[in-house]
Amino acid sequence: MKTYRLLLILLIVVVGFSCGKNTISNIDDPDENPTGMLSLNVPSNFEWKTSSNYNFIFSNGTFGVIEITSVDNSFTYHRGSYIEDNSGNYNVNLNIPSYISQVRVNGDVVDLIGPTIDINMALKAAPINYKIDLDGAATTYTMGDINELDATSTFTIEAWAIVDDWSPGTNQEIFEKLTDGSNLIAMWLEPSGALEIHINNAGAAKGSYTPTLSDGDCFHFAVVYDGAGVSNSDRLKLYIDGVAVALSFTGTIPATTATMTGGFGSDGTGAPGYFDGSLDELRVWSDVRTPTEIADNRLLSMVGNEAGLVAYYQFNEGSGTTLTDKVGTYNGTLTSGSWSVNTCNSSGVWLDDDFDGVPDASDDYPEDPVRAYDNNWPASDTGTLVFEDLYPGFGDYDFNDMVIGYRFKTVTSATNKVVEIFNYTKVRAHGAQLDNGFGFQLPNAAAGLLTDLSVTGYNHSGSLVTLSGTGLEAGQSKPVVIVLDKVSNVMDKFVNTSSVASGGLTASPVTITVTMTTTSGSYTMADFDLDDWNPFLIIDQTRGYELHLANDPPTDLGSTSYFNTFEDASNPGAGKYYVTAANLPWALDFPTSFEYPFEKKEITAAYLHFREWAESGGVSYTDWYTSTAAGYRNASLIYAP
Repeated sequence: MKTYRLLLILLIVVVGFSCGKNTISNIDDPDENPTGMLSLNVPSNFEWKTSSNYNFIFSNGTFGVIEITSVDNSFTYHRGSYIEDNSGNYNVNLNIPSYISQVRVNGDVVDLIGPTIDINMALKAAPINYKIDLDGAATTYTMGDINELDATSTFTIEAWAIVDDWSPGTNQEIFEKLTDGSNLIAMWLEPSGALEIHINNAGAAKGSYTPTLSDGDCFHFAVVYDGAGVSNSDRLKLYIDGVAVALSFTGTIPATTATMTGGFGSDGTGAPGYFDGSLDELRVWSDVRTPTEIADNRLLSMVGNEAGLVAYYQFNEGSGTTLTDKVGTYNGTLTSGSWSVNTCNSSGVWLDDDFDGVPDASDDYPEDPVRAYDNNWPASDTGTLVFEDLYPGFGDYDFNDMVIGYRFKTVTSATNKVVEIFNYTKVRAHGAQLDNGFGFQLPNAAAGLLTDLSVTGYNHSGSLVTLSGTGLEAGQSKPVVIVLDKVSNVMDKFVNTSSVASGGLTASPVTITVTMTTTSGSYTMADFDLDDWNPFLIIDQTRGYELHLANDPPTDLGSTSYFNTFEDASNPGAGKYYVTAANLPWALDFPTSFEYPFEKKEITAAYLHFREWAESGGVSYTDWYTSTAAGYRNASLIYAP
């Protein structure tokens, strides 16, 4: 009966869809498209993976934060507490894009060589937090022309500082950018011990404050300028250690800054002399930072890509003369200065507001003792699943019948226990007639999760799916979450796959947020093993009619009657599922936001190195889908919103 139903469905596909989606009978004929998917000579053992699994094994450490990031620190692959298992190690399993060859582990670059990476923490030096020291006589630092400070009505400049002498004989320049004395922004230390902030635009205006600090004290300052304010106190504010202080004003703070020809920094020239002290974590923002942002972030390191951050100097080089801008725009120079370890704002003395043992600087939830870390997968971007839903017949290989974005955020405690997991499923495109559903299985999940895992937030409108009392699908021996029972709940057919000029329909992508929690709170990330999830379509409202990634098996409710019909060559005994005799798939998975082809445009034509990647078994051109270099893609065949 199932075979008869399948034949009926495919007959309808061939006859009824010929005016819409390409059909089994009329596409990808090798004689018509000799360079298309059907012409590929793919290794029989190719798994069609665009990312690789790595097992990081940490040993000989002590309790503290383990952080694995990209080399440029722009995103975090993992963050957790070093807690040894029964074998005396701390294990981290990560799925990382295959084009990535290196990561940073607690700041040190590590090569991704082999599936297992052993890291002996006893051999790793602890990260060192440096500062720059200025001697008050001839030391300068210059950052070039940070032009976001010119002719602007908003900025924030903040840093950690140490003043060696609060009663200097002359004015000292902490930072300055100017054309002349009437056109500048600056902060000086006066002989009286007052901090003076100057904002002059064809005039003279300043605000001053005398801190009650001693020589050598470490403090954080933030100068916030908002030219839209009515009064001087609205336009210029100073925060010391995250708290606003009262300024005394002279003149009128202007509504905009001057256009200044000089660079930003401290060069000791002019009226103020050289600064005698130290600086660390210098940040220049183009916007008005709020009191909460200043107080909460002064103890945290920034990534460098935060909105409004135009220059960021951590001063952690430790030697040399180059001052690296983490934003990447305004690298600076240290002249006749020195470096020393900064202990005044090191993690050892930073706050731990929630007393969970994780310093606020490393705690994603610094005021929540239950939560400590966010771990996102994929780490760098929203992943993408693309499907050809005419399985088990050939499709047109534009891989846009269903385009699903996905990301998991796992929230863990200071002891690495999972508090909750959020799955974000984004329906990006529906380039077909069939009303498909979408779900995923956790094939390697701990056995207890089948009864201990609760699921909420799914989008169901029909009777296709039967749920257990916890929100998982009933009748499954492994946890299965059906996120969406029918795509028509959120998006019409043939949407976001053709250009508007050609009459294509468009709609905003729809995100479904599923929340997973456990009643015991005793599970770790390894117990879920999200990296090896098993996502799938339920084709056209037929529950047993599943479509999975290459070599991922069906769930308990998936029918095997489709195997070895039409073009399917599944062989469960050999671990082969949902591939053709030529090892071609009906679905692909990307760890990034993949830009899929237009309707009826093959992926082989849109991405010019897809063939080399596939025929090499995934060894060559691992960046075939991310690179925009010449010769990588035919942009005219790729859908752009």
